[in-house]
Amino acid sequence: MTYGTKGTMIEQRNIEMIQPLLRKLSIMAFVGLTLVSLCGCGPLQSDAPKHKVDEAKKEVERIAEAAHRFHADEGRFPDKLDELAPKYLPEIPKPIVGDDRSWGYHNRGEWFVLAFEKSKYLPLYMYDSRHNGRWYVDDK
Repeated sequence: MTYGTKGTMIEQRNIEMIQPLLRKLSIMAFVGLTLVSLCGCGPLQSDAPKHKVDEAKKEVERIAEAAHRFHADEGRFPDKLDELAPKYLPEIPKPIVGDDRSWGYHNRGEWFVLAFEKSKYLPLYMYDSRHNGRWYVDDK
């Protein structure tokens, strides 16, 4: 019986010593996570929320439509997106997502691929003109 009483007292004293440390660690973790989420850095917040991805996809579809009009007039797709401005688009918009904020455009003769570039938190989104503007996502 004595052992149980001493063991209980020792455990109680250890718990009392550890509790302030645990409280400080939990407060530090909470403050750290709050700061990370507020500053928009770290893995808690993507650099491309869904609405921005949707907006970028709409821009791709607008550029693709201009490329198809170019094809109808010229009999070929443009070699570079710059060929679309100013006749088919006032200017080539910059992507609002991705690491280097540039479009990935590849003319394949009778079709093209248009993509916004992959980033730390965002997969590569590719628009393929062969399949009526089908979207592919490559997250590798």
